[in-house]
Amino acid sequence: MVSSTEAFNIGAKPTVLNPKLVKILGNNCTAESVERDCGGMMTLVCIEGRCSLCNESVQCSSQIDSVYSCKFMGNYANMTNYTSSGGVCAHKDLGDFFSLFDLFSVLTNFIGSVLSSAGGTGGGGVFVPLLHVLGRFNAQEAVPLSKVMIFGAAVTNVFTLFFRSHPYADRPLIDYDIALMMEPATLLGTIIGVFLNIICPEWVIVLSVIIVLTITTILTFRKFFQRARVEFAFLWKKKKKDEETEPLNKEQEPIVSENKEEEQAQGYGSVNKEEESLVNTQPIFVSQQVAEKDFVKPSAWTIVKKTPYWKIFVLIVCWIIIFTLSLLRGGEGAPSVIPGLEMCSPVYWTLVGLSFPIIGAIMIIVAAYLLIDYRRKVKRGHVFVQGDVKWNWINVTFYPGACLIAGILAAMLGIGGGMIKSPLLLLLGSDPAVGAATAAFMIFFTSSISSAQFAIVGRIPFDYGMLYGLTGFVSGFVGYFFVTFGVERWGKRSLIILCVGLVLLFATMLMGGVGIYDVVIDLQQGVYMGFHDPCRA
Repeated sequence: MVSSTEAFNIGAKPTVLNPKLVKILGNNCTAESVERDCGGMMTLVCIEGRCSLCNESVQCSSQIDSVYSCKFMGNYANMTNYTSSGGVCAHKDLGDFFSLFDLFSVLTNFIGSVLSSAGGTGGGGVFVPLLHVLGRFNAQEAVPLSKVMIFGAAVTNVFTLFFRSHPYADRPLIDYDIALMMEPATLLGTIIGVFLNIICPEWVIVLSVIIVLTITTILTFRKFFQRARVEFAFLWKKKKKDEETEPLNKEQEPIVSENKEEEQAQGYGSVNKEEESLVNTQPIFVSQQVAEKDFVKPSAWTIVKKTPYWKIFVLIVCWIIIFTLSLLRGGEGAPSVIPGLEMCSPVYWTLVGLSFPIIGAIMIIVAAYLLIDYRRKVKRGHVFVQGDVKWNWINVTFYPGACLIAGILAAMLGIGGGMIKSPLLLLLGSDPAVGAATAAFMIFFTSSISSAQFAIVGRIPFDYGMLYGLTGFVSGFVGYFFVTFGVERWGKRSLIILCVGLVLLFATMLMGGVGIYDVVIDLQQGVYMGFHDPCRA
């Protein structure tokens, strides 16, 4: 499907019509079946039985969609010299009028963004189909707007979470070590995923979305029920104990877990043989309940002083490298900033490949640092809390490997990295609050890079971009207070996992349903269903 921004070459010469539209101009059609007769592009109208450019907005609103108007006027001819003057149908500007579609789209996306912000999932898998179905944007327009909304929520999340402390440890809530290990690999994965998205036909992407999101949803809800059962059992035992006996004084408090079932479910407290031989001691892990008993949360200023800014700087460097190379080679439909650089030329592939050794070297240095730092902590008798990662050789290999795959899937399927990384952190045993905060922190980097690229090439309409960016920004605050109230009032971190599961469930149904519908339409219109050449797609 050709979007309105692709119908014309918007730039120095805004009079070049897309060749796909040029071939269709003049074809026979009827007003009732204009979408099918005119290539299913939602840009041409039927005038006097011919596929034609529009002359007035009422033609677009009556034949294509009620929120479409006529834009980009000009004079054009098809391959048989059939001339046509006018413009193409495109989504209206927000200032033209505010429709019920706009209202429903903003409200539903706001709710989806609240849940996504609470769970640190980003929400692209929910926003894109909602913008497509309710906002009446095509896929090429919905994806950039979803990135802006994700970025708006990410700004709020980072601002609020930056000052928060770990629920039962004297350090920031965001686990910067995990972000440092995961985010560079995710950025590399998106490079591969973009090309797979170009190569694979729609039906492969839709099938992959359904499979990946279904599996992730099932595993997330399974994790939710495990966590909720343990929390309920602990609160029930605590209530009975408080009713029957006086609480133990500080000298009598145990230094081991009161809830072995939870530790076993989370997989903490064990050490491999390699660590024992190297440090001749075991890392000290305590359960959530023991750690929380006498823990006094530090002030926001203390957390700011404890933030490892050099780790954030490393992530910013990775961001700049990926973004600079993207501008040099051209990406997301953008022409390269290097004059005369052609797609798929040797220089183009060199720029694509440069990201891997540069970011790969940074990842190796980070892995070495985490290994050394973890062993030093074990030797010093550092007390680890439930949810901390044991940075051994297995984890410094597994975490970036899993995130490389997550980045590939996120870019290939268009669902956003947060919808994979947030559940991944939960499945790996991270504390729900820490996992959601860390995932939200990483989403800030990925969404900002995507939004910047789309803005540079003019793919984000200013009015709708501001509207949905503000929607994401406000929903981020609401999601933050929802989690804060739910966790601190009821002591149930399983609510965060529930938010993740609900977002994944909605995304599976929405993306699966809309995707299947689009594939059926493509089949009816005889669209090519095979794989594509990335250099010609």
